[in-house]
Amino acid sequence: MQHHLGENVEKSASERFAERYNESFPMPPPTQINEYFNGQKAAFKEYYPSNLSSFEAAGEALSNIVRLLASNALEYTPKTTYRVKNREECIRKFEIKYRSDLESEDIQLSYNISDHITDIVGLRVVCLYETDIELVRKAIKDNFKVLSVTDKTKALLDSDNKFGYKGLHLDVQLKGDRSKLPEYKNFSDIQFEIQIRSIVQDAWSEVDHRLKYKKQIPETLQRRIVRLAALFELADQEFIFIRDETSKLIEKANSDASSDFSKNDEMLDAFSFLSIMKHQWPHYTFDPVSIDGFVTELLSMSKISTSSLSIMISKCSAIVEEYKEMKTAQGHRLNPFTTIRHILYLADRKSYFGALYFIQRSEFDRWLSDRQSENL
Repeated sequence: MQHHLGENVEKSASERFAERYNESFPMPPPTQINEYFNGQKAAFKEYYPSNLSSFEAAGEALSNIVRLLASNALEYTPKTTYRVKNREECIRKFEIKYRSDLESEDIQLSYNISDHITDIVGLRVVCLYETDIELVRKAIKDNFKVLSVTDKTKALLDSDNKFGYKGLHLDVQLKGDRSKLPEYKNFSDIQFEIQIRSIVQDAWSEVDHRLKYKKQIPETLQRRIVRLAALFELADQEFIFIRDETSKLIEKANSDASSDFSKNDEMLDAFSFLSIMKHQWPHYTFDPVSIDGFVTELLSMSKISTSSLSIMISKCSAIVEEYKEMKTAQGHRLNPFTTIRHILYLADRKSYFGALYFIQRSEFDRWLSDRQSENL
């Protein structure tokens, strides 16, 4: 409703109430607001150093807990670090994020800066894959009191044509019996932030933070930033795809361990080699890195098919088993990889001369010569 000059317009009930409220509770003048803020800033500058040692101790202790919980949730130990936010950075964050709202709403001016900085102690968990974030989040939720959640990934997904930093931020506290333990009792009231991100997201964050004037640079450069962010996101997805497909190949290799390899004329690879090794040594745990490296070395000596290796094992394993028994009696055990090396050397000395070290070859040749002499 417009009020024209000279008109006697009756004010609404809400307008009359607002006038009475403002008369009863007038906003403090700017000078008083600034004086209050400066007082709170001075108080925080005293609070921070007097509690710094507690913040550092909390960061170290809590990061150890989180690292253990994350390791139990995953098949590896993710990189877990902590930091204590700089004092001036805390004040700057309060000014940017909280001060304006508090001073416009809280006309009594009763805020404390320390109550609003919930990430003085911050932890970061860097996972290998984006899908691991949810597993770590669940472990955190089950063991800490979650006060708030900021899902950067969801915020981006809810925005059309947007790319950028993705990750999960949780504001948490110790809860339950753990907060009462003597070693954690001093940290029971401390709120801290846990950032959970993939290794690709962490890399993007590091790069993104170092881009200067990224909000004001020309549109052509902004488009390049968007393209770059999209490439990082694609990398995260491709890593997950490769991991999942590799897992399927490993499962197939394990299920094929009872197959007849003599009919497989395809070139040997890490997965067919794993099938053969699992067939020969079903109770041995094979390290993927060792398998990968061994097959690469094998193929560098001679291109070999799965069937060829299977036939070599069938023909030569009995003799090598005799040699293994002799070495075991002497206190030297041959692991599956060393056993295969002896089988290859025995089957084809020319192609696999380098499969054994000089001393291994010499000892094996001497034993074979003695064995042949005994059998004459």
